[in-house]
Amino acid sequence: MLNYFKSFNPHQTKVVSEATGNWYWLADLLESANLTHILAHSYKTRIIAESKIKTDSISSFTLAQLLRAGLIPQSYLASKKTRSLRELLRYRISLVKVRSSLKCRIHSILDREGIDTPKLSDLFGRKGNKCLRWALTEASQKAIIKDSYLKAIYDKISYKKGKQKAKVAVANKLAHIIWGVLKYKQPYRPKKRLIMYSCLRQPMILLGQKSPTMCEWEAQGRINRPWP
Repeated sequence: MLNYFKSFNPHQTKVVSEATGNWYWLADLLESANLTHILAHSYKTRIIAESKIKTDSISSFTLAQLLRAGLIPQSYLASKKTRSLRELLRYRISLVKVRSSLKCRIHSILDREGIDTPKLSDLFGRKGNKCLRWALTEASQKAIIKDSYLKAIYDKISYKKGKQKAKVAVANKLAHIIWGVLKYKQPYRPKKRLIMYSCLRQPMILLGQKSPTMCEWEAQGRINRPWP
């Protein structure tokens, strides 16, 4: 398509298109071909907007006639850099709306279940996050008893960095699970994995050998890691 547009003389050719939702790629293509691009304002182009029979061929012919007569009501043709910034801002606005929606939903669930929340101006602010971290850390202690997958995460971190950091890691995983349940509207499905930790430090008395490390057990094929 680029070769087709490059076949026209840039000094004698102008291209007009309506400001629809997919004009970005055409603007970039015409810019690469060094052709003048005029973006027609859809609402102000009354002849097209008010016509009873609307097809692509009829609309294209009408736009060409308006361009020939110099009667095209133009829309602002933003540069590629400006369009990229616009899309970035629009995407951020959409994310903020999703965040606000989730906050409202959480408040609604807490109210429906009669759960008292801390007297904070913003439950999801700095103080609210502190309370949430505390609640998730407390919940992690029960979760590792009920869920073998979370227990595996706890044992892995606890073995390397201690119990307190292991609780925080499980609390972080719980936050991800809660987010997934709310986002995809599906119940949590625990991952079933085999756990064999009782043998990690099993003493080996024969020939005066020391107890093997976890890596040595894995090298012998005695256990498999129950985590990614």
